[in-house]
Amino acid sequence: MTQTKYRQQGKALLWKSEILLAKNTYLLGNSVTVTDIGIMPFVRPFAHVDYDIFYSLP
Repeated sequence: MTQTKYRQQGKALLWKSEILLAKNTYLLGNSVTVTDIGIMPFVRPFAHVDYDIFYSLP
């Protein structure tokens, strides 16, 4: 798989998370769940791979 494909998959994951967070305080509702805790370590590395691309995303 190419870097572009991985970036697209990461972008899709972040976008889905944003949609959920627009509706709720946490990903699955108004209480923190294992889903919120489990995904946290993966979001920050997206930003560190390529700052310019990450911060240009909506």
